[in-house]
Amino acid sequence: MKNKLFLMLFCLATLTSNCQSKSTDFKCKELFRKYKEKNSASEVDSARYYINSAMKCAPENTNFINNSIQFYIKVADYKAAISQVEKLKGSDGDKSLSFMISVLKLKDGSISAKNDLRKLYEEYKNDKQLSSTNVIYKITLDNYFNNKEFALAQIKKYQKIYNSEYDVQNLEAIKNLIVTLNKEKVLFSLFNIKN
Repeated sequence: MKNKLFLMLFCLATLTSNCQSKSTDFKCKELFRKYKEKNSASEVDSARYYINSAMKCAPENTNFINNSIQFYIKVADYKAAISQVEKLKGSDGDKSLSFMISVLKLKDGSISAKNDLRKLYEEYKNDKQLSSTNVIYKITLDNYFNNKEFALAQIKKYQKIYNSEYDVQNLEAIKNLIVTLNKEKVLFSLFNIKN
């Protein structure tokens, strides 16, 4: 009898827990849906409320975090964007996320941004096996710390190594940005920073 009672209580607890999990998941998704709706309608205050609520509901949801980063960039709240990127970065020290943080700091006027970018630039220069994404970041820093001509020469060099259709498109896109924009705007355009 005790075993049956224990088994019934265990099943009831499991079902209740599962229902609560589904209920919470639904609630979080509904908050996120409302965020997307308000963001699409350019209702900034409401969108901010709903994305913050969705993230409180599911703080580890990377989709919510990524969307919040883009939202904060869109509304020029760079400190909030940096805070969210730092959540993604965690302790693994992802260079691409460090790069994004440094560019956001530059846009926000932080005095440490240029030093942070220079440190990353040195890391990129010393990395003999750069991913194609990190090559793009290195080239933008070539442009930022050296000059346009140097960066364009680097693109020619990398076009011989990185020649998949995806890489060719990315290298061509960064070339166009370097030719048409100033060095800060090239960095900002990588992360859709427009303000």
